[in-house]
Amino acid sequence: MSLRWLFGPTKKKENENPEVKKLIKTLKNKDWTECETAARSLGKIGDARAVQSLIDVIQNAIRDRGFVQAFAGLATSPRQQALYRLKQEMDRNKSMFAACGAAAEALARIGDPRAIKPLVDFLTFDQRAPEVATSLVAFGEPAVAQLSATLKSADPFDRMRHQSTAAVLGRIGGPQAMDVLIGALKDSDLLVREAAAKALGQCGEARATEPLMALLKDESSKVHNAAAQSLEKLNIPSAQEPIVRKKRAMKTPKFVEKRRTPSGTYEVYRGSDAESARDFLKSKTVNEKQYYIKVETSTGNWGKDIDGLYLERLVPFQLEINSAQCEGSICGMPTPAGLQYAANRIADNFVVQVKCGKCGHKWEDGIGYKNMTVVRCPSCNSLNKVDSGPHITGMPGLLGFKIEI
Repeated sequence: MSLRWLFGPTKKKENENPEVKKLIKTLKNKDWTECETAARSLGKIGDARAVQSLIDVIQNAIRDRGFVQAFAGLATSPRQQALYRLKQEMDRNKSMFAACGAAAEALARIGDPRAIKPLVDFLTFDQRAPEVATSLVAFGEPAVAQLSATLKSADPFDRMRHQSTAAVLGRIGGPQAMDVLIGALKDSDLLVREAAAKALGQCGEARATEPLMALLKDESSKVHNAAAQSLEKLNIPSAQEPIVRKKRAMKTPKFVEKRRTPSGTYEVYRGSDAESARDFLKSKTVNEKQYYIKVETSTGNWGKDIDGLYLERLVPFQLEINSAQCEGSICGMPTPAGLQYAANRIADNFVVQVKCGKCGHKWEDGIGYKNMTVVRCPSCNSLNKVDSGPHITGMPGLLGFKIEI
């Protein structure tokens, strides 16, 4: 990639602008705001005499005592406490980060390879800095060796920047970066494997397909999820069936226990989401009274008994009517038992088929009795408000339910 194409033309003659020496002197000030302004001006000028001074800006930030102590705390203090202190240091020095970002952009404009190592080093301190990452991408293949060394390093500080390092390699692309990332898929650190798998999806090259498919069997869910997502991005036909199988396996609720209580027997599973719980329960048959198959998820506990599918109770977001993004509708009939339980306040909801007001997708969900309820569309993720009141007629013991055809 051409640095000139990405950042624009630079001045080639070192003695062309008399302001350069003055701006370089400003870079040595302790005022980070002035430093940022000077760095941006030097980037526009593109004078090679400023390279070392711009590098010094970044290295001075790396040597900042507050950051050194905060990072040392990661190894000696409780992790949450140490991370909190590190965040405090980062918030306190926003102007310093802005100056470093300006220096990184200026170095990329000038294109001097001496800047690569300090830029990679700075990823430790601010993985969010887009200027630093973009500057390294602008250097292209010359930056790959230093990024590779960081990705392979056993140093704990280097390990902290594996995600940003791998992401930059993915953006650079090309044979060298691909080789480094494919090699990192075999790293003993699961976080490095995960980062490399994500980055390979950015490269967009078919030769990543086989190594990523092998990673679908990784023992870590984070790693094989990242591999599946990257394979989807690559859109290689031969990889689609393994991805579908992996997704199906990942979403299938896992058996937890079978317990007997005075109220009945419960066959308990743990699932990833409400949609997979409902799909799983639809495949099950219950023929005995007081026998319940229950799937616990982070978005509500779903179950099935002899009367059919049920939601144990509405979850908090379903009661926040103001959060709705569109108006959904009811398009199916509830079971008589489910509607009666809700009318008698044995349950706070009944299950019925609803339709998304945004994308038209239909699914079954729990709805409050004679009031508004919010439901999340499993297809487009929109929050729909649904009113059951107009559909319910009669009273408990003699209930009716009507839908528009």
